[in-house]
Amino acid sequence: MFKAMYNQAKLSFTVEPVTPLLIRSGREAFDPTRPDLEFIRIGSPYGQVVYIPGSSIKGVMRSYAEKILRTLGLWTCDISETKGSCAEKKQTEGKFPYEKHCYACRTFGSTELASRLRIVDAYPWRWDMTEGQRRESLARIKTDLRPGVAIDRKKGTVKAGPFELEVVSTGTFYGDILLRNFQLWQLALVALVVRDIDEGYQQLGLAKSRGLGRVRFKVDSLELMQLGPLFQREEICGVGEVEGLNDCYDLIKEDMMDKPSKLQTAPDGLFRRRFIPGEGDKSEEVWAEFAKALLKSQNWQNLLKEGKKIGNYP
Repeated sequence: MFKAMYNQAKLSFTVEPVTPLLIRSGREAFDPTRPDLEFIRIGSPYGQVVYIPGSSIKGVMRSYAEKILRTLGLWTCDISETKGSCAEKKQTEGKFPYEKHCYACRTFGSTELASRLRIVDAYPWRWDMTEGQRRESLARIKTDLRPGVAIDRKKGTVKAGPFELEVVSTGTFYGDILLRNFQLWQLALVALVVRDIDEGYQQLGLAKSRGLGRVRFKVDSLELMQLGPLFQREEICGVGEVEGLNDCYDLIKEDMMDKPSKLQTAPDGLFRRRFIPGEGDKSEEVWAEFAKALLKSQNWQNLLKEGKKIGNYP
């Protein structure tokens, strides 16, 4: 399905810590002056800066999306199970097509299937900012030291520690979620995950059960693109509307919806049509309206009614 481009979506997002946030570096701190558990850093024109890897965000999103799918009774494999997981089938059956993957793997990928969804690393600035804006945004990132100990559950005494955790307490990180050749139900699933992270039902990073990781997760820019055979369509379409694809893949039917009122059609070039927020409309409000429309779309309803159920593995 990736041999041609049919549709794309880019959701630019911001992450702001509500409680202290720690994305741990995998390196050992040999410098005795440094915290025991450091926030991950990367080199930049401004020196070593803290950032949130796309893999950290994607892992949390996938884990929570799997919970949503299972809650809805939809087919989702479990990597920890030896029977019924996509990974186990790969080992026993060899390479197999899209229709043999569960709904989570169809969206987030597997070792045999490319992901529809990609997450760009979130940095303390947006790439379209001026030099001054970048430095100002970077200056708002504040790190603190938080003490910690490990308690022996039997004795009730300190088992290890005290040790120090380096946490980010204030600031904003900017990143992008990219989807390519997706069905509308996959974008709706992402919308549910983003909503619940923003509302505090899922945290990011280390020590989530000990008070860390509560963030505001906001989509502040939305752009949809339809290409090739979907270029002329005025409706928002998923790849299920591409003629012939249903013959090759197990796609959910009726993969289209009317364009929400706050999305503006912007034909661009010879073979792509863009949908962007209208002039004067706030992108956050446009996304909220669009997310609600996705969950009311016939494609999402068909997934709930006709999608493969838990235990109904092909």
